[in-house]
Parts: sequence; structure tokens; C-alpha cells
Amino acid sequence: MVESKEQTAAEADDEVLGLGGLAVFNKPGALATLDDDEEFLLELLEVFKEISPPQLEDLAAAMAAADWGVAERLAHTFKSMTLNLGAERFRTVAGKMEKAVAAQDFELAKRFHAALLDEYRGFMGAIGG
Repeated sequence: MVESKEQTAAEADDEVLGLGGLAVFNKPGALATLDDDEEFLLELLEVFKEISPPQLEDLAAAMAAADWGVAERLAHTFKSMTLNLGAERFRTVAGKMEKAVAAQDFELAKRFHAALLDEYRGFMGAIGG
């Protein structure tokens, strides 16, 4: 019974964040955007694994300092760089965070930042990072 309640809470969070039905890692979708070039996808994933940790640190610092211009730019960067990686959930949250910052809804941006970190961990787990 407890498992069912936890699953319901997770599903509710997905609905609020607009993540229902999105994959943590949609490898077939990523390959489709890259003309089924699996080697290139693996290269892109390796680059992402290398460059994303310092960028996440920069994003956390920008959020802590209320440097909203930097936070918006970094959220946009994450949204853009995950477009071809199949990181559907991560990309969606990054886009929502970017919009929240642009709209100066900083409380919502903070919520999306927390969700972005969760989605990052999920994506990294899915790709073996």
C-alpha cells in the first residue's frame, strides 16, 4: 500500500512538472535525430558527462546568488544541449526553468532547479554516468 502512495505522489509530481509520458532516456529518439549514428550519440553523451557537472555547479551558484541572467542562460544551455541526447524529462524541466526565470517567477525557478537536479541524476543513471 505504501508503494502505491509513493507512486501516486511521483505521478502527481510528473503531472505538475509536465513530465508524464516522457522518457528519462529515449535512446531510439536520440538515434533518430542523429541518423541512427550510435557512435556519434555515444560521443555526445561522453561530452555531456564531462561538461555538465561544472555547468550544474555554475547554475547552483547563480541560483544561490540570485543571478537570474546567468541562471536563465544556463537553463537554456541545458535545454539546447540535451535536444539530441534523448533526455526528454531533463530537457523539459530545463525549458520550464528557463521560462520561469525569464518571467521573473523565481520561486517557481527554484522548484524547477530542484527538479532539474533530480532529472540530471536520473539521466546520468540511465546513460551509465
